[in-house]
Amino acid sequence: MQDTWFFGIPGRLLRNFKIATLLIVPLALAGLFVAAEAKAPKMLDVTELDIQSNTFGSGTLYVRPDGIKWDIARHNFYYAAYAPDWQLMVYNTRTKLGRKQAYLHWKNYESPREAMKVTSITTKDGLFLGLAARRVTMHVEPLDSFSSKTELMYQDAQDRARAFTSVELLESAWINLTPQQIEFVRYIAANPKVQGLVLKQENVFPNGKREKILDTQALRNGKIKSEDWRYPASFTPASIATIREEKQRGIEAAEMLGTFILDKPSETIDTTSSAGKSKNVPAKTATRPATKGQKGSH
Repeated sequence: MQDTWFFGIPGRLLRNFKIATLLIVPLALAGLFVAAEAKAPKMLDVTELDIQSNTFGSGTLYVRPDGIKWDIARHNFYYAAYAPDWQLMVYNTRTKLGRKQAYLHWKNYESPREAMKVTSITTKDGLFLGLAARRVTMHVEPLDSFSSKTELMYQDAQDRARAFTSVELLESAWINLTPQQIEFVRYIAANPKVQGLVLKQENVFPNGKREKILDTQALRNGKIKSEDWRYPASFTPASIATIREEKQRGIEAAEMLGTFILDKPSETIDTTSSAGKSKNVPAKTATRPATKGQKGSH
């Protein structure tokens, strides 16, 4: 049979070309989709809580069955612990300084923050955004407020001497946590008796004063990159205080208050008496409170 020619091209060749095109184009497109998927980061499902604390300000807590992570992005560092070994990682994303501790080590509250000594607990059912929660009141041995030791150390002696005697918590009851995740929450809160995620916390003083310590402002189901759900490949070991850049943040806070702390030299203020004679008076300075001999910080 004689072949038909189209514009000088044999019809049989044209038909073969069409068939080849129909086969090749879908395969090429499929290859492009596979390449795009390979480049896209793997995303993991997480429960996310936006938390405001009086120590670090805003942060995000991420929870899934194989780990827990508290990311204080505004200060460039995070705490994290992942299965199977549940080592605690404290890491500064800006300086690449970090510290990794074995589970049996960090669960013992190695911290300058004293763990609360709870004398009695009362619990009743509650709700958080329609989800099951617990309202917990813990009576504790008198303990100085953590914020009074740090952010509020410029207060007068009477204010600094106050100690809270009870803690009111709202903690999660709807989410199942592993024992290691519960220990993580206890470590962060310096409270050995919590049983769930701490959603809200207020310290209560004998005079009726209440100090808000922590408040969860949002809860959602979210996603996190798999590369952000593992320990950093490398880091430079450092103390937790250095990782958290506590000294620099303390100096910045003091300068905002017009107060000089953390080993800044004292200055003198030149005053002039009514008689016209000047005299130098030492300026009042705030000093860093001494720690109580614990081994580390968190």
